[in-house]
Amino acid sequence: MNDILWFADIDLDSADSFGKHTQLLAKLTQAKFPTTPGFVITTPPYFSFLQENKLDYKIKQLLSTISLDRPD
Repeated sequence: MNDILWFADIDLDSADSFGKHTQLLAKLTQAKFPTTPGFVITTPPYFSFLQENKLDYKIKQLLSTISLDRPD
């Protein structure tokens, strides 16, 4: 699987691998509705980017400061 997939190129038969938003945009694009051209980055390169830039640690650190009992 490619790291970046254009909505126009996503295989709708195997679209279960993608979220609902991606599936909808791919269907609209492929049905020739007037949508902005777009793409999706697959999960492995996304998580690799986070890890290589030590962002996964920073995100975990920031999330640990959130009190889910106090939404304010």
